[in-house]
Amino acid sequence: MSWLSRLQLRRPRADLDRERSFLHRISSRRAPGEGPDPALIRTLTRWGLGIGLLVFATLILPTRQAFRYSLSEGDVVTETIVSPITFSIYKSVEELNQQRTEARMSVPPVLELVPGGAERRAVMLDSLFERLAEIRSTIENDSAAVQAFQRTAPEVSEEALRYLLGADLAGRDLQRRQMLMAERASELREALNEVVAGYMTLGLVESLDELREIARGTVTLDEAGEESIQALDLLIDLDLVRSEVPGQLQQRMPEADDRLIKGGYEIAGVVLVPNLVLNGAVVGDVHASERVELAPQAKVTGNVFYRLIEMAMGAEVNGKLVHRADAASQTDVESRPEAADDSPLQLAK
Repeated sequence: MSWLSRLQLRRPRADLDRERSFLHRISSRRAPGEGPDPALIRTLTRWGLGIGLLVFATLILPTRQAFRYSLSEGDVVTETIVSPITFSIYKSVEELNQQRTEARMSVPPVLELVPGGAERRAVMLDSLFERLAEIRSTIENDSAAVQAFQRTAPEVSEEALRYLLGADLAGRDLQRRQMLMAERASELREALNEVVAGYMTLGLVESLDELREIARGTVTLDEAGEESIQALDLLIDLDLVRSEVPGQLQQRMPEADDRLIKGGYEIAGVVLVPNLVLNGAVVGDVHASERVELAPQAKVTGNVFYRLIEMAMGAEVNGKLVHRADAASQTDVESRPEAADDSPLQLAK
């Protein structure tokens, strides 16, 4: 055994362990220029691939519903549109509600002219005068004759009926009296036929003022399948028509007694009804003073307030149906079944 081996045997074991650890660390160091550690490269590669796959999956598999609307300017939708992103709206709740209301009210309704409306009014007018002639020939008592006709048309006043029934001719012989009564009725019937037919072919609405609130100046008219945009000023409402009837009758009967004109005005009030039916989109509430008729293409987004309502198959109401009849209106409608059956839409809003 050499002297060096003897020297190492005499050294403490702790010193030998420290030397071995130091020599191991030196031997494990890589020489300069040999490149990075392969294990580190593998670790970084795994992490990069994992992050890349996560980003790709997020892009192709969104957690929210995609934007599925395909709309252009002027389109009208009946469902709520939800934006796929969240953003701030820099306006107050009042401003937002006002703009939404303006958008709803800017959609003009589609009104359809009822075919054959003028013919049905003419038939109703003829039936009233036939009833008048029947009462005149069968009832001699003037008061009883007035009451009998008022059961058919309560809107006609007693003053006008007494004149039509010849109560002012009581002092004349029966033949002369019947001839004068027939002349009065014939003259009024001819004039009313012309007046009613002229207005019914134009198309009437219940209230032009209330219609303006949703149409903002225009409506779409559908006549025999042909649609056209028309200004509201060219439409006629019932209030305007009934105020013009006396003048129209006076032009056709310049020598007529005022009581005859009055009777013609009141009979026209029974016969003339709105004959434009809602047959398209209305966004907003619809108010009808009496009857609402919704055609197959009618789509109302809003509440419908009515006394009588008729909905064809296919009509839609996205809102509430609110019945608001009172006893007086029900009695009036029941007393005039012809008017209730024939009256089309009485559109207000």
